[in-house]
Amino acid sequence: MINEDYSTNKIHVTVSVQEKNGIYQAVLSYKNENGVWKSKWKSTQIKAKKGNLKLAQEKANIIKDNFENDLNSKFKPAPKPQNPLEAQLDMYLIDFLNMRLEEVSVKKKYDDNTYAGYKGYIDYHISNYFDKGDYRYTVRDIDNAVLDKFFTYLSVECHLKNSTILHYKNLFSVTYDALDKKNIKRNPIIGIEKISEEVFIPKTYNMKELNELMELFKGDVIEIPVLLAIYYGLRRSEALGLKWSAIDFENNWITINHTVVERSRKAIKNDNDRVVGRDRTKNIYSNRELPLYPDIKVVLLEKKKRI
Repeated sequence: MINEDYSTNKIHVTVSVQEKNGIYQAVLSYKNENGVWKSKWKSTQIKAKKGNLKLAQEKANIIKDNFENDLNSKFKPAPKPQNPLEAQLDMYLIDFLNMRLEEVSVKKKYDDNTYAGYKGYIDYHISNYFDKGDYRYTVRDIDNAVLDKFFTYLSVECHLKNSTILHYKNLFSVTYDALDKKNIKRNPIIGIEKISEEVFIPKTYNMKELNELMELFKGDVIEIPVLLAIYYGLRRSEALGLKWSAIDFENNWITINHTVVERSRKAIKNDNDRVVGRDRTKNIYSNRELPLYPDIKVVLLEKKKRI
């Protein structure tokens, strides 16, 4: 460790006066770059005799000042080691968001749907807004005023619902969380006005509309998924993920425990990876057994016979 005056970031030299060969010498002491004490003798050219010591001390101080100035003119202190997270402040925002999405996805174990959703947010609306024109936003550019304008843009110009904008807000919050915890950059979400979700009022089909829907898809490749949605209210992923092994034709039960999801094209490298099956539903409460209704049983048996 270099012996520095930390207030000025300079090498500090001390001096004492010693006699050698009848001449007063200025003995200069300091630490080198490796933290090792060094000393150097320089002649004051003043004879060592009574009455000359004070004059020699004044000359030694001048020698010390000149030597110290010369050292510091050549000395370039090593830059302060940068926290790896601090270096991220100069990353382009889009690169940073993609990098953090991968990190957070692993830690939080995002499923394919969640990962693809966030990836789509980055690649579409966020990229269009923060990477358009001649300027690309960096991580340090983003504060709550910038994000507040972005969320307004999503609402007014992109016509997104507040429930969707909240997903964008969560993405930024999680992304900047590590920088905030290390006191490198304040989370830009802090200070953003609360975004309230709209009240969702579902609209249901009446019997006439349901009959028209079933007639419309009769014989179609997606007739069975449509019927499963109508009769049981299955999610798309559940209807498409239904296996023959989950259907008990003897005891008239259907077990919902497998789903199929479609990943965003932007989240995959190969189209063969577009559809992903998994032996679980959206959450543990979605695993359930349902009665096999006679109308559905007939359609399924006909389908199985054709196969």
